[in-house]
Amino acid sequence: MSRLFVDHRERPPALPVVETSWRDVSVSEGGAYDDGGIDAEQYRGQTLWFATQHGKTSLVEKPFSEIAGIHVRTRTADTDALGTFTGEIDRPGDALDTVVQKARLALGSATDLGLASEGSFFAHPFLPFVPTGIEMLAFIDAGREIIAVGRTGLRPTNWSHLDLAADGPSLVDPQWLTQIGFGDHSVCVIGLDALGSICGVPAKGIDEEASLDAAVVELARLQDVRTIRLMTDMRAHTNPTRQAVITDLATSLAIRLTRGCPECAQAGWARIGVVSGIPCSWCATPTECAKEWVFGCVACDHTLTRPAPGPASVDPGQCPHCNP
Repeated sequence: MSRLFVDHRERPPALPVVETSWRDVSVSEGGAYDDGGIDAEQYRGQTLWFATQHGKTSLVEKPFSEIAGIHVRTRTADTDALGTFTGEIDRPGDALDTVVQKARLALGSATDLGLASEGSFFAHPFLPFVPTGIEMLAFIDAGREIIAVGRTGLRPTNWSHLDLAADGPSLVDPQWLTQIGFGDHSVCVIGLDALGSICGVPAKGIDEEASLDAAVVELARLQDVRTIRLMTDMRAHTNPTRQAVITDLATSLAIRLTRGCPECAQAGWARIGVVSGIPCSWCATPTECAKEWVFGCVACDHTLTRPAPGPASVDPGQCPHCNP
């Protein structure tokens, strides 16, 4: 049975909290951070197959090649079968389940290494008017029966939607288009019936005003359509904001695959959690800020705890006693 190992925690919560990426823990202000791991070269020179139909391979090739010496190739797969952003196909599980299923699509009879990505987008849990999201990359080594999933913390994004009444004016608010970066970023147009269910075929990848107007008019003609929903196209090949985040996450995962477990030498050594408790600089009350970082192996149960980089105390503004 494969061992699943996710950066920071085994399974992300429904509403992720702000956290750092693996890339952030590789270096501290004073130079190289001692994560307790060893250098690992076991994947250097090997080929990693990326399951995608949306051109993501070009986003990860460079960091995997330059950092870990891993060649990334495309395995064309129907990843939409595991859910679409426009909702005509539901995602069968949560983001973690889905990204692992996608990575398995990259595996073949002669392929041991698979990769896939998955994004989730929603309103910020504490700032509901701020669109945000997370990205995940799943790495599978089928021969060793391990799965390593890297993920970002909450990242700002251009995820948004705008509803128009099908029997009303078909003019699209230009301010909304500017806000989402229309032109560089594409939109989808979806028809919804009186119950809010999708009817008609969503139009995707629209990045010109003439095409957008035509799609709105076409859906408005359908008898069952009551609402026309415009939403940012969150597929990676149409969304430069996502592209930058995926490349950053690939950099983090590539670094992780160069760090080995000091116990069994398996590549994939990573931070898996934190121990809170840094004291307040005024009253010395323990706070929720990280005092220590916990590192663990993707293959065995070995873990190490290291002091978190940064000051030995925190500002009173983060203290539950001084700032309740």
